[in-house]
Amino acid sequence: MNKQENFDYRPLISRIDNGTEEAKNTRPRWGLALARSPWHNRGLVVVFVVQSLLNIFLIVSGLYLYSRRGPSNPIFPQLTYSPVQDLVSFGVQKFYEGFGENITIYQWNPSDEVDQASEDLIAVIGISEVPRSIAEKLPNKTYPLAGSGGNYILELDVFYQLHCLNTLRMALSPDYYRRKNVTKLELSFLEPPHARHCLDVIRQSLMCNADIATYVWQWDAEDNMVKPTGNVVHTCRDFERIVDWAKGNRIRTHFDNKVHVEDDLDVPIIYA
Repeated sequence: MNKQENFDYRPLISRIDNGTEEAKNTRPRWGLALARSPWHNRGLVVVFVVQSLLNIFLIVSGLYLYSRRGPSNPIFPQLTYSPVQDLVSFGVQKFYEGFGENITIYQWNPSDEVDQASEDLIAVIGISEVPRSIAEKLPNKTYPLAGSGGNYILELDVFYQLHCLNTLRMALSPDYYRRKNVTKLELSFLEPPHARHCLDVIRQSLMCNADIATYVWQWDAEDNMVKPTGNVVHTCRDFERIVDWAKGNRIRTHFDNKVHVEDDLDVPIIYA
């Protein structure tokens, strides 16, 4: 018997793919072999786990940096802590330019009614009393209230600005308020040094907040010309929510500014 008959002879595939069905069926299926490889599956699992851990790290880092936002944080250098920052919401409100029929009570000639309306914006709310947990987050150190059980004193700047605005309103009618039965402190508000102080407080606030709403020009049919108008909409913080917080945290402890209180609260004074 011929020895070659004991072997199953198959010719090698030609280096040249002739496109026959036999050639296609006899090609090595490297992709399928790789997909079925246990090392390939393990590699996909490792990549998935690493990517998931990286995503979790980035999320946690972002939340941490956001919680530590403030002037000393280079990620959010423009944000300073405020006890009402989480209550702030925004809405659209129309402004009126304050001419003709578009005037408010704050523009009226001085009277008891006007004074009361102005005082209602600040006197009932004014200064606040907050716990130590809030005071320690402030960018500037504030003072403890004696006899308050560890509370501190502060005032939201908007109410101080409104005080200054009211001071300038009163300074426009000094004779009226000198004749009226006002306190010595209120009379001092009418003097030029205090009025100039308030003028610059408001200037700084305007530049700091930099309202970017737009004045527009419209045709005035009565005067037969184009005029600028301030009767336009603005994006505004919800003032009532801020007022509600201030009312709920109104100072209850008598504040004696002649009493010195030892305080161990360590707050870095970022801006002196």
